[in-house]
Amino acid sequence: MRLQAGAARRLAQPPARVTAWLGTSRAARPSVAFLAGLVLLACAAFWTTGLSIDRALLLSVSLPIAWIAGSSALLRSRGYPALADYFLAVAILASGSFAAAMLSYPFAAASGAYVDGALLAADQRLGFDWPRLMERILAEPAALDVLFPVYNAIGLQPAVVLAALFATRRESAAWTLVMSWMLAVTVSVASVLIAPALGPFDAFAIDARAPLYIAGNASDAHRAVLASLRSGELHHIGRAHLIGLATIPSFHTAAALICVWGAVQIRWLWVLAIPFNALMILATITVGAHYLVDILAGILSAGACLVVARWSTAANASRRPHP
Repeated sequence: MRLQAGAARRLAQPPARVTAWLGTSRAARPSVAFLAGLVLLACAAFWTTGLSIDRALLLSVSLPIAWIAGSSALLRSRGYPALADYFLAVAILASGSFAAAMLSYPFAAASGAYVDGALLAADQRLGFDWPRLMERILAEPAALDVLFPVYNAIGLQPAVVLAALFATRRESAAWTLVMSWMLAVTVSVASVLIAPALGPFDAFAIDARAPLYIAGNASDAHRAVLASLRSGELHHIGRAHLIGLATIPSFHTAAALICVWGAVQIRWLWVLAIPFNALMILATITVGAHYLVDILAGILSAGACLVVARWSTAANASRRPHP
């Protein structure tokens, strides 16, 4: 009986070569498991709603990710485990971000009534005047030159922070960042299903074509994609339909705080990360056209996701392997 139980345990464990390819640290396993679940959920959501993804779009994303993952395996076989872990973490983070972004489309197709009225009312109770802030910022031409690139740096920043964490042998913190990032983007995407919103441009009846409002084109695209998904007119998702559909909680805000958390693990990096991400949160309100309550919800989302990610990563890293 003991021999049978031992054999069953060995069969239940992943092969040694597979776990080695996934990363030398056991802290990576929660991120891998969550990514697998997220991909399965996205596939099920597309199948249920009858939506499909353009093959060219899918290849343009999956091939670079496959190259990064393959580079991780090659680097590990050549004796560079830290660099291999970094490449694997980037591949997992990119895969999770894309899977969650795609999940927002079937969620939008099945979403209910818009909640802009409730979000606007919450902002008003907080005494926040979005048009006034927008006018003040856009009155300074230099502000746009700073805020716009900062807002669009959301994809580059985690790669930089992860590189610093792996370079300084903070593997557990690096995998916590990956896990919390994927959790946060999933939470934001889930809001498309339960709390869809059009954003401040529609709420304040602002002419999106006005040259001062640089987020106008994005606002038009956001409205058009949401409307076509909800009406059933859009069935095939292509590159032309790539637009952020989530409003609350703001993922840019959550991502900024998660990157700050990762940066403060390194003495010299937090000096740059804190002011940079303060600008990103400010840009989220203006360039990203978010309500203030979206930002506050993003702060809560980041905190909750970091707590869950730290717990799952630490618990898995400390778990002893079966004999």
